[in-house]
Amino acid sequence: MNHSTHLAIPVFAETVEGLRAALLTAIDAGATLVEVRLDLCGEITDDDVRTAMTNAPSTAQLLLTHRSVAQGGECEEEDEARLCRIDRLAPWFDLIDIELDTWRSSERHRELVRQALIEPGERPLRSQASSRRRLILSVHDFRGRPKSLQNDLLECVEATACDIVKIAWSARSVRDCLEAFEILRSCPKPAIAICMGAPGVISRLLAPRFGAFATFASLDRRRITAPGQLTVGELKTTYRWDALNEATSIFGVIGHPVSHSLSPATHNRVFAARGVNAVYAPLEVAPGYESLKAFLLEVESRPSAGFRGFSVTIPHKLHALRFLQEQGGQIDAIARRVGAINTLAFDPGGGWRGTNTDYTGALTAIATGLGKPPAGLAGLRATVLGAGGVSRAVIAA
Repeated sequence: MNHSTHLAIPVFAETVEGLRAALLTAIDAGATLVEVRLDLCGEITDDDVRTAMTNAPSTAQLLLTHRSVAQGGECEEEDEARLCRIDRLAPWFDLIDIELDTWRSSERHRELVRQALIEPGERPLRSQASSRRRLILSVHDFRGRPKSLQNDLLECVEATACDIVKIAWSARSVRDCLEAFEILRSCPKPAIAICMGAPGVISRLLAPRFGAFATFASLDRRRITAPGQLTVGELKTTYRWDALNEATSIFGVIGHPVSHSLSPATHNRVFAARGVNAVYAPLEVAPGYESLKAFLLEVESRPSAGFRGFSVTIPHKLHALRFLQEQGGQIDAIARRVGAINTLAFDPGGGWRGTNTDYTGALTAIATGLGKPPAGLAGLRATVLGAGGVSRAVIAA
């Protein structure tokens, strides 16, 4: 699949050999954009960085980030010193990332950034698509959704030097991801919109579906640079990164927690085997009926987002039944008998439908285990341990 969303892999190391090795490993793993996190490189020297970047393979673009502590990084230098270092190293990169707070703080800082973007006479410029480096203006909020989100976006868009807008915040709920998708859809400049943490995972893995400039994935779990960041292996193997496009249908498992679920790997493997343009994702929805209701109503209000169906697990099976009852959705006879729903289908033109596959699964498993046809279970006594949604299905069976 040839989509325009970059797979960006952050790299960092404290030696020239380590940084070069990480760069090459990231490119071999499929990165089309490699982010060098200078603030995580310890005491590495400018010369070491230049050496590591020299003659880097042209299959990936290089992004220089020297993140401040205020924006979640580890650089404790004053902005002036930090920007001067970025300026010294910029010629070995295609893009640089500068925080909006730094950009807006003074004309002197803006001038340093502009200088870093200009191609120096004898210094190499790796990007052949532009006469200067490209600038990512970024906003990060680890406390939650920025109160000034819309103003920040507008300021980035209106900044002439800004080529790519990046906004990242700690997700309050999975619903924040739907706002991030709307930002990607409506932003007049290329954009990156990331919701951090477990509820925000889909903002990362669905980036190609909504035309993001890039999504960030780590080489492995030891090198994650932000909460909720997936590994490149997870993106490519579990979530079918290379097959996603703007027409991909979205399915998922709703629950709390869901990070342990094997459903995404299982369903996505089936989608791939059958050639279905779809992806199945984990959807972390907080406990309580109102949380589920708010998410499903948000899905309903954004039919173009591409959500088409959900598996429902703890603690939302009874909540799903209540939602369909209140919203006038279709509930099949089995779900009514069980008193819980574990499967929701959404048709933008036809509304919601709910069923319960636990019933058939439990009946088949018990009958097979006893070597009897399902009808042969009539009259037998059974003890059911548990009181959750599956227990309801077993009792009904």
